[in-house]
Amino acid sequence: MKFTKFVPVVLAATLLVGCAATPQADASVEPSSSASSSADTGAITSSSRVTSLDDALAFAATITPDMSSAKYEIVNTSSKLLEFAPGEVSDELFAKVQPELEAIVADAKASVTRDELVTQIEALEGVVAQIETARA
Repeated sequence: MKFTKFVPVVLAATLLVGCAATPQADASVEPSSSASSSADTGAITSSSRVTSLDDALAFAATITPDMSSAKYEIVNTSSKLLEFAPGEVSDELFAKVQPELEAIVADAKASVTRDELVTQIEALEGVVAQIETARA
């Protein structure tokens, strides 16, 4: 019974020591220029912010296998293209790229290596090129 009374005291003391040991930030600290520059220019930095076909096409060009969230970005961007393309491209083009996009989504979800992600990015770039060519 004494042990259960002791645990909360130890946890509280640990929390206080941790808070006291954390240095305070200077008032003059500003975000890095790379973090603020993308927000200032309006560039989309995540596929979750894509709201149109044009956004999806533009963001697809920025995906690299070195991104920490490359797998997510490939899947999400391909899904966004599937969502937005029907109203923006011809039925014939959509019928052609839909199976390709669905395959990219399925393959990217199963990807585990960098080489597989590179393959999915290249496939996504191919679909983007088809859509952009047809819209031009």
